[in-house]
Amino acid sequence: MKKYGYDIGIGNRPEIAINFFGHIVWNPWRARCLDMMSHALEEDMSNGFVSIDHWAQIGMVDVSHGGVDCRSDSLKRQFLMLYVEWKYRELRDYEDKVWS
Repeated sequence: MKKYGYDIGIGNRPEIAINFFGHIVWNPWRARCLDMMSHALEEDMSNGFVSIDHWAQIGMVDVSHGGVDCRSDSLKRQFLMLYVEWKYRELRDYEDKVWS
């Protein structure tokens, strides 16, 4: 990446998010490229790329991605959490976001 002018930061951000939120990041975002865990989830709007987190295979548990629970019951729960967050932001007239 450095050869083409991109900074390289700490990897496994989806797994890091689990430690803070209990799920991976739901929004595409511009991750700050720092090799410090304490800054791993900071956003840098001047960054030239967008990070979109990914999931393990639906129905699997602890197979990959740091223990992302992809059983259908867990995905239903997380979908409802995401929906509530979206509606709350809409009611409060917060800035628009892209949801994934």
